[in-house]
Amino acid sequence: MPLEMAVSGLERAREAREQFDAEKVFTVLGNEQCRTVLKVLQDNPRTAAELATEADVPLSTLYRHLNRMLDAALIEESVRLSPNGKHPSEYSSRISDVCLAVGDDEVGLF
Repeated sequence: MPLEMAVSGLERAREAREQFDAEKVFTVLGNEQCRTVLKVLQDNPRTAAELATEADVPLSTLYRHLNRMLDAALIEESVRLSPNGKHPSEYSSRISDVCLAVGDDEVGLF
């Protein structure tokens, strides 16, 4: 790998470190159900009910996972406007890839 690419990767990791806490991200990605939810969210935003069905995760468990993913900044929450007057939260992925950069004195995500 050319030195420029390695330096560029570390610079991106330093910038992303402000956005992502590596420990929180690794904790979330270490959970198979969380990874499944993230895969489902790659296509389109989903409500919790839709995610529970598509990812085959109990709704009560799903909410705990969603909170951890929100805390790790891997997903974002918004409101889905509905003509029936109910406006559920919907969740979308903030990431498509996770890359790890290892330097002499730091590890970072970008």
